[in-house]
Formats: sequence, structure tokens, C-alpha cells
Amino acid sequence: MALHADDSNGEIGGLAHELLALHADLCNAEPPNPTTLVEWLIDVRFGGSQDFWEPGIAAYTDALGPRGLFLLGERLNELEAALPPQTEAWDSPRHLIGHYRQRAAVASGDPDSRRSIHAN
Repeated sequence: MALHADDSNGEIGGLAHELLALHADLCNAEPPNPTTLVEWLIDVRFGGSQDFWEPGIAAYTDALGPRGLFLLGERLNELEAALPPQTEAWDSPRHLIGHYRQRAAVASGDPDSRRSIHAN
């Protein structure tokens, strides 16, 4: 089933962002199992059913906690390892994974992890 809708006025996007913000607030108030949350974040962004909205990792920092941020990094490593060899200068899947990895590093508040990302 293809997802098609006219969002030329931005209303759908605005509602989606409000729902993602509400979801993050609820997760932070009553944190789910970090593994479950990480799998949801990965699935929403990389699951292939949509590519319009990206949950902001920083909004989930409290819910993820250090363990969840670690697990998120591990899942991103797994996704990247499963990609075929890079054949072109621009590699969209690697770019998306790198972008998510940057967001996780910022959310972690760990300056060393942010530096290591920018060094690559």
C-alpha cells in the first residue's frame, strides 16, 4: 500500500511532528524498555514504510538513557554493516545512518563520541 496525501499546506506534517513530540513526552514520562524503544526508532526511520518524518533522538534522551543510546549505536552499526559495498560518492543509506548517529551522539552529551563522528 503506497502512502499518498496532499500536504501542500503542511498540515499533515505539522500533525505528524506533534504526534512524535507527544510520543517522546510520553516515553520520557514512562520509559519503555530501551530495546523496544530503539527498535521502534530504527523501524520508523529505516523500516521502509515512510521516509517523511524522523523522530528526534534528543527528544527521547531521558527515555533511552545510557543503555538505550548504546543500543541505538549498536543497531546503527548493524544497519551499516548490512549495506552492500559503497560504489558511489553519495550513498544515501550511509548518509542517513550517519545523520542518525550524529543525533545520537549529541543526545548522549558525550563530547568524545561527537568528535569521533566528525573525524570519520
